[in-house]
Amino acid sequence: MKSLTHDYLKNQTVGELLAREREARHMSLKELAALTQIKLEHLENLEANRFDRLPAAVFVRGYIKLYGGVLEFDHLPVLAVMRRDFRQDVRGQLISRQYKRTVASHRLRMTPKLASILGGLTVVLVGLIYVLFRWYQLFQPPQVKLLSPNENQVVTGQVIVEGQTQADTIVTINGVPASLQATGYFSGEITYMTEGIALIKIEVKDARGKTSTVERPVYVKF
Repeated sequence: MKSLTHDYLKNQTVGELLAREREARHMSLKELAALTQIKLEHLENLEANRFDRLPAAVFVRGYIKLYGGVLEFDHLPVLAVMRRDFRQDVRGQLISRQYKRTVASHRLRMTPKLASILGGLTVVLVGLIYVLFRWYQLFQPPQVKLLSPNENQVVTGQVIVEGQTQADTIVTINGVPASLQATGYFSGEITYMTEGIALIKIEVKDARGKTSTVERPVYVKF
C-alpha cells in the first residue's frame, strides 16, 4: 500500500490528495462511486473541499478510509491533513480552521485606517458631548448655594447673608441688590425689627433672564 510523504502533504488539501490518487489510477468519480457505494455528489464535494455540503465528520472520515482501501494508499496522512485544516463544530460538522483564524484576525487587528476612523469618531463624539453640555447649560437657570445663615438658625436683628452663584448675574436678597464679586460670591445685610420666624429670599437672574430662587427660614431673637 502506497504511503504519502510529508513533503507531498505539506501544501496539499484533502480534496487535492484524494483527486490525485484517483486520477493516478485513471479512475473516474462515477467508477469510484460504484466501487465505494458513496454518492457521486459526496465524492465531488469531497474532492472540491466543500465540507459544508457533506455529512458529519464521522462520515467524511469513512469516505477517506474507503478511498484508501479502493485506491490502495495509506489514508491516515489524509486524515491528518483534514485535522490540520478543519475542526468539528458542536453538530459534528467540519469547519475550516483558516476561516476561523481569518475572522479572528479581522476582529483583533488594528490597522492604521481603522485607527484613523476611530480617532475621527472619538473627536466627533467629544465635540457632540460638549455641544450637548453647553446646550444643557444654556437652558438651565443659574445655580445658587446659600452659605449662611443656616436653615432655622437663631439670628439677631442684623443678619449677614452669604452665598455663591455664577458671575454676571443679578442677586437680590429680600428684593435688595446684593454685593456680587467676580468669583460669584455674594453677600448682603438684612435688618429685622421684630422677633419670630422670618423668611430670607434670594433671587438670582442671569443675562438670559433665567431666574433661580432660594428661600431660607430663620428665627429672629433679640
